[in-house]
Amino acid sequence: MELLTILLSGLLTLASPVGIVVDAAVAGEIRERLYSSEELQVRIDNSPSYQLLQGKVERVRIAGRGLWLTPDARIDTLELETDPINIDRNYLGREGLRSPAAFALHLVLKEADINRALSSPEFLENFQSLLPTLFSSPTLQQNARRYSLVNPQVRFLEQNRVRFETEIEERGYTDRLKLTVETGIGLARGRRLQLLAPEVLVNGRPAPGQFVKGLRAAATRFDLQKLEQRGILARFLQFNFDADRVEIALFARMAGR
Repeated sequence: MELLTILLSGLLTLASPVGIVVDAAVAGEIRERLYSSEELQVRIDNSPSYQLLQGKVERVRIAGRGLWLTPDARIDTLELETDPINIDRNYLGREGLRSPAAFALHLVLKEADINRALSSPEFLENFQSLLPTLFSSPTLQQNARRYSLVNPQVRFLEQNRVRFETEIEERGYTDRLKLTVETGIGLARGRRLQLLAPEVLVNGRPAPGQFVKGLRAAATRFDLQKLEQRGILARFLQFNFDADRVEIALFARMAGR
């Protein structure tokens, strides 16, 4: 959603005469928010060209390869395509939408890039601070604060399954346990991720059932229906794991004012 906000802001702030290369200007707006980009292309279909001055755009297509959000966090592939956009240039961001705006987004994340991010101390610290908020169980929240993750790794498996392995270390102690979480990933009504046949092992032995139950509950928090409170209708179209990557596709529609 942040990317579409950047796009709208870029279109709104282009107080430009007809004929300016708007594609390059919007691409520049996006690059300013990134650490770096290996390849980024923006194509804005706008015929006749004077429609831009009226806030109307027929279609926007964005294609990126190797988009670095930080020195350690990389998106392998990003492709976004919008339906017609009609905006009031007197307003900023989503407030400027005269009518609903819809877009489709396709993302590819490489296993190697995810593991690079997990090896970053800064990323791992942020990830650890987020963990307690994922669980509704006080016991699991306490455990998430009590233990630190050491050398976490993700591996994509066959049949749309993923394995997360890490050592866990109780804060203040040096002894470590090996934690393995393996699960299939499915989609429930296109709105949220669903864990399929999850397994949790600690030092190779099954963990208590409350941990599996807690993981299932945590997955329900990633529900796109929550965005509807903000006027955004979104649905997953694809969430598939391959040998070395995960591909995500979704559709979203933002309400106009």
